[in-house]
Amino acid sequence: MPPSPSDEERSPKRQKHLADATRARDENRARAAVRRKLQTPEQLRIALNNASSRARAARARESPQKREARLAKNRLRMREARARRSTDEARACQQQNSQARREARSIQTPEPTSRRQEYADRNETVLSRRRFPSLDVRAVDFGEMDIECKNCGALHFLAERKVGSSRTNPAFSNCCQGGKLTNENIPLLRDPPQFLRELLTQSTSVARGFR
Repeated sequence: MPPSPSDEERSPKRQKHLADATRARDENRARAAVRRKLQTPEQLRIALNNASSRARAARARESPQKREARLAKNRLRMREARARRSTDEARACQQQNSQARREARSIQTPEPTSRRQEYADRNETVLSRRRFPSLDVRAVDFGEMDIECKNCGALHFLAERKVGSSRTNPAFSNCCQGGKLTNENIPLLRDPPQFLRELLTQSTSVARGFR
């Protein structure tokens, strides 16, 4: 494949066409920037969602050949644009892109948030499989074990509540059977043997290692 001609080798008509196209693109970008500044966050969010939906729909209809051609065209256009930029223009473009990303993150919609959560769940699944390569497991988080039984005071996870009890007034049955087991009808534990008591109470190295 012959190399593409340089700017000096292009005809004056081609150079004029490129200059007109670049000027028109810059003017469109300037007008779009002005419109974005005049938009409310809600209007900007709707516009970004619509543009994203149109882009996804167009890319879904692409054939593999068209997709590869579009990506190659984009890469070539970016290389030419970077070659024409000065250092100050490149720095200004980076700052503009960073500002646009910050504005987009500040008005995120539930859809990107749910997509990030989906990625987080997928990553957690991958990490779990790395920790347990022979098992297909996922990490499960029940939250804090800080829900106190109103009958005996035992601490539970909220997910351990009885079926039918509410989240605001949970009831538990796996500790005291809903208040049926109390200190009066449960005999106290007998004192442990001397050796076991020393392991539980003393601060020797053997006792600390046991605990």
